[in-house]
Amino acid sequence: MGGARLTNGLLVAVGFVTGCAASASPTTQDAQSVMATGTAGVVSQTAAAAGQSAVAPGTSTAAVGSGAAAAAAAGSGAVMPAITTAPAAAGQGGAAATSQTSAGDADADARPDAMDNCPALANPDQKDGDGDGHGDACDNCPGLPNPDQADTDENGEGDACACDMPAVVCTNGMAGPYPCSGVDMLGRIPLADVNARSGASIWGGVESKGHREIAIMATDNGTAFVDLSKPRCPMILGRLPSATQRSQWREARALGDYVVIVSEAQGHGVQVFDMKKLGTTMSTAELAADVVYKGGSGADLGNAHNVFAHEATKMVYAVGARSCDGGLHMIDFKDPMSPKFAGCGSKGHYAHDTTCIVYNGPDKEHVGKELCVTYNGEESAFTIHDVTNKAAPKDIAHLVYEGGEYSHQGWFTEDQATMILADELDEQNQMHGTKTYLFDMTDLDNPKPIKPWMWPGSMATEHNLYIKGQRAYFANYTEGLRILDVSASATGALKETGFFDTNPMSSSNQMRGAWGAFPYFSSGLVVVGDMVSGLFVLAPQASALEAPK
Repeated sequence: MGGARLTNGLLVAVGFVTGCAASASPTTQDAQSVMATGTAGVVSQTAAAAGQSAVAPGTSTAAVGSGAAAAAAAGSGAVMPAITTAPAAAGQGGAAATSQTSAGDADADARPDAMDNCPALANPDQKDGDGDGHGDACDNCPGLPNPDQADTDENGEGDACACDMPAVVCTNGMAGPYPCSGVDMLGRIPLADVNARSGASIWGGVESKGHREIAIMATDNGTAFVDLSKPRCPMILGRLPSATQRSQWREARALGDYVVIVSEAQGHGVQVFDMKKLGTTMSTAELAADVVYKGGSGADLGNAHNVFAHEATKMVYAVGARSCDGGLHMIDFKDPMSPKFAGCGSKGHYAHDTTCIVYNGPDKEHVGKELCVTYNGEESAFTIHDVTNKAAPKDIAHLVYEGGEYSHQGWFTEDQATMILADELDEQNQMHGTKTYLFDMTDLDNPKPIKPWMWPGSMATEHNLYIKGQRAYFANYTEGLRILDVSASATGALKETGFFDTNPMSSSNQMRGAWGAFPYFSSGLVVVGDMVSGLFVLAPQASALEAPK
C-alpha cells in the first residue's frame, strides 16, 4: 500500500516496508511475526507526527528514507514509511486544481483522484488524523492506523477498530487448548507483544477521563497498560519501563487514576503514573513516570517487594523494602504528585505482603480503625497492625501458625470475620497437596486457626488470592485461576466453583505460571497475569458465580 500528496511543492510518494525491529529480548519466529504486524500502527503515528501523513494509495514504493531509518533506530516498530520526492508541476493550486477537477476528480473537491486520500468523497482539507493514507472522511477506522482498510465482515467498520474476535467458550472442560470449568477466555496479550521475557503481577484500574477499565500488566522489564473496553480485542496503550533494571519481581496497584509500582530491582523506588495520560490507540511506545518516590528522611526505600494502595485512606504501604526493617513503609498519597513518607508502621518482622482495611467486622473494639495485616515470610506468621495514628502505630497480634513454611499473602472475607492465607513453600517442602490456611478473626487480639483446607486432587502452589463477594480468586501457579466459594469459610469449608488453567503443560508444585488474578472490575471481567503466557482476559460463567447447590 502506498500513497502520494503535495508537500511544500514536492510530490511525495509513501509506501510501507515490512520488517522486524531489533529487540533486546529473545523472540521466537511466532513472536517476531506478532511483533512485525502488531506495531505497524505505532510507526504510522510516528510518521504522521513528522508531517508524513495524508498520503494516498496508488503510487510507487521506494527505498526507506532518513525519517524511517530514524524511526527504526528508535525502536518504533516493524512497519516503516519509505519516501521519495519529485518536483511538482508548477502552479498546482487554484486554476490548475480546477482544471484537474474536470479531468479525474470524481468527488469535485479540487483534489485530483491520483492525489486524493478520499477520491470518492469530497474532503478538501485531506485530514488524516491517524496517518494511514486514508482521509478521515472515508477511513473505516479513523482513530487507528489501518492502511489495508480490512473489513472482514463488510459492516463498514474496519477490523482494526472493530472487534470481530470470538470468545473462546469453555465447553466440555476445554476453552481451546486450556482446561477449564465455568470460565471463558475473551482475549490474551502474549509477553512478546510487550517485549518482555517474563510476567509478574497483574492489577486493574479505571481511568476516569475515558471511564475505561485498564489492565495493569507488570513484567520483568516494566509495566504495560491494556485497554479492556473491547475485552475480546484487548489493546496495549503503552509501556512504562523499569525505573532502573530488569527484575522478576514487580508489583503494581492502582489508587484512583494513579498507579504505584515497586520492584526488587535495585534502587527502584515507587513509580507513580497517571492513567489519564494514556492514549486511545494501540501503542507500545515507552511512557514516563510522573513521580518516582525514593523515601523520606532516614528511611531510604531503595527497592521493595510489594505495595498496597489503600483507596479509603489515600495511603500507600510498601513492604519488603530496605527501610523500616522490611516492614510497613507508610506513604501519604493524598497528593499523588508529591507523596510523603509517613513513618514506619512496623519493625522487627519482615513483611512479604500486606492487606489493609478500615475495619468494620465483628470485633467492636477495633471498628473504624485502619488495620494492616503483614505476612511475615519464613516466620510462618502474620501480624495485625493498627496504623490509624501514623505517628504511633501499634501491633495488635502476632501469630505463628502450625504447618507453615512461608507466609506469603492473604485476604479477609467480606464480613471480615475470616482470613484466608496462602503459604508459598509448604507444598514443596512438605510434599503434600495444595493446602490453604484459614483463621478466625472475630477477636483480632487473639486470632485462631481454623482447620486448613486441602484441595482435592491438586498439587499446585498457591501464590496470590483476592476475595470479591462470596468468591475467592486464587492464582495457583501451574494450575492457573481457581475460583472458590468462601461462604462457609468460617467452618473451614471451601468449594471450587470454576477454574481456567493458564499453564496446561504443567500441574506440579513449581513456582511458575499464574502470578495473580484481579477480579474487581465492575464489568465482571477477571484478568490473570501468567509468568510464561502473559495476560488473559477471562469471563466467569454464571455457573462459577452462583451459590453451589
